[in-house]
Amino acid sequence: MPSQKSSATSAAREPQRHRGRLRVAALIDAAAAVFAEKGFDAATMTEIAARGATAIGSLYQFFPNKEALADAVLARYGELLDAALGEIETRAKGLSPTGIADALCDLMLGFQTERAAAIALLDARIDAPLNRARLRERMRRGIAGFLRAAAPALSPPEAWNMAVALLQTLKGVQAWASELNEEGQPAALAELRKMISLYVLHKFAGAEA
Repeated sequence: MPSQKSSATSAAREPQRHRGRLRVAALIDAAAAVFAEKGFDAATMTEIAARGATAIGSLYQFFPNKEALADAVLARYGELLDAALGEIETRAKGLSPTGIADALCDLMLGFQTERAAAIALLDARIDAPLNRARLRERMRRGIAGFLRAAAPALSPPEAWNMAVALLQTLKGVQAWASELNEEGQPAALAELRKMISLYVLHKFAGAEA
């Protein structure tokens, strides 16, 4: 499991050239797909190399073992989340409650492969509860940040409590999106967006009162 290896034995090699960085990105994409489908234990470096259309030797050149590759997938997922939340915060001041609801739902529906891989990898670690808690805090902090940017009248505790409630509401989005048939998804998602929009509108109005 990733958390049981030392950094000395599992550190990935940073590519120096643009071509190498592109290859590493492709390998991380391939690894995320395989980890999402099979989990950490069942995934093999051979399959990941094949999925990434790369020779196994090239894979080991950048990632000495599967633990290093798993760490890279988790790190990239965190970077994607931070970038997405930061992008929302940069335009939060002009977002309506409906716009915020749309941004949150789109965030949860995006990065589906990366999210599934991250969950599988976190579950494979002996410190899974701690790492899941850190990921939740990271997302809550990001959501609270753009809520305050959109509504400066919100106090930090109010924004944090909203972030907790919103993230809890949004946790099931990906699950039910995969359960509903394609015909039922748009209507259900529209209802969720409306519910979140009304909640945000209510809280923003209360903060300004």
